[in-house]
Amino acid sequence: MANYRYKENSNIDAYGNTDNVIHFKFGEARKNYNFTVEFIQQYPNFVKEYEKYFMGNKSVFNDVLELVNYIERHEIPVRLYSNFVDEEFADIDAVKEWLVSEHVGRQYEALDKTAKEFNKVGA
Repeated sequence: MANYRYKENSNIDAYGNTDNVIHFKFGEARKNYNFTVEFIQQYPNFVKEYEKYFMGNKSVFNDVLELVNYIERHEIPVRLYSNFVDEEFADIDAVKEWLVSEHVGRQYEALDKTAKEFNKVGA
């Protein structure tokens, strides 16, 4: 089993309704989530597209890697949680490292590119 990175002393409310959080499990981001009313008002397009992705409907997010890259690129303030081990990921790169090992989707070329980038920088 890979040694993934998680936040130390995380105070995340992963199963409640006070934090904006997306749960990751089995190489996907479809296990659970919560968005506060304020978050929904501030990021309505992200929320709408994520909810479609979550339900398996046609969305701008065709793949979990696209979702994570969007969160990073647009600095969406959502906490990323490993539902498998019940720990918050250390940072966006920790989620990408996890995806390289765990994701089983169709975007193999994108995952290979991500893996090569991490190997180049020693992450």
